[in-house]
Amino acid sequence: IFAQHAQSPEGKMQVELAQLEYLLPRLIGKGIMLSQLGGGIGTRGPGEQKLELDRRRIRSKITKLRKDLERISSQRNLMNKKRKLQAVPLVALVGYTNAGKTTLLNSLVNEHLLADDSLFTTLDPLTRTMLLPNNQKIALADTVGFLHNLPVHLIEAFKATLEDVREADLLIHVLDISHPLRYSHYQSVHAVLKELGCIGRPMITALNKVDKLENLNWLGRYKADFPNSIAISALKKENFNELITAITQVVSRGIKKVKLNIPINKMNIVDWVYREGEVEEIKYTTKSVIISAKMPNAAMGKISGYLKTEDNAKKSAERSRPLTRRLFLL
Repeated sequence: IFAQHAQSPEGKMQVELAQLEYLLPRLIGKGIMLSQLGGGIGTRGPGEQKLELDRRRIRSKITKLRKDLERISSQRNLMNKKRKLQAVPLVALVGYTNAGKTTLLNSLVNEHLLADDSLFTTLDPLTRTMLLPNNQKIALADTVGFLHNLPVHLIEAFKATLEDVREADLLIHVLDISHPLRYSHYQSVHAVLKELGCIGRPMITALNKVDKLENLNWLGRYKADFPNSIAISALKKENFNELITAITQVVSRGIKKVKLNIPINKMNIVDWVYREGEVEEIKYTTKSVIISAKMPNAAMGKISGYLKTEDNAKKSAERSRPLTRRLFLL
């Protein structure tokens, strides 16, 4: 299933790594059978030699795949850094396999990515840009589906893809509310999120496929059972306004518009503001640099001493008046 759905080079490498890590400890059977052909005390049978050769080749291939995936991971880290510099929040869609994550992504950004009623349709990282009603831009990421008791080597193999989950400012847990094992799927997803160290991250639970519920009277019970939940239909775009409003409320908390008055000899702070925020306007005076920017709340501690208040603005304006004008006023 994994091999059929992997399309990108990254996805194919992740699947191959998972296959090899699964195969490596299971080579011993054939080796034992072949080693019986060898004879003599203290000798190694040809089967044992071939077994060691196969193991060596697989380990070498695993090492190469991990290095290639680390290189891709570094590239993704650069992309994430650029996204953070532009103050674009990352929203990751997570959930059990076949819960409707790709369908939700398609409906939110009006695209037509492959979305099928099958397991693990999405294995490759998919990130799209979305503009919220308040004109704030966000990055929306689709991720690989989770499973009950997901093997550790699979989590390791798909670490590059799951980085979007770790880096996300908001998680949208897409839950197939029409599935009879909805509660089990919810717990399984949270178990994987715990493995990834993502518990405690802001999260919205999207109760998807409400159009398939046979009895809508149960919907109130499900909303009570699953915290911070919104009932939607990704396919029919039902109740999207409530979902988009909730997303906007969460991602807007982390960004603040500020006006900074930075001394001209503190250009390192100006560089830092450019790195950590989004500069909207900048003015240079003889003594300072005045910047209007959008900054993440996490950066406010470092720039609090340079915030331009009304009192500071009045003093600055008074100092910038022409000398003849001030003499006349005196």
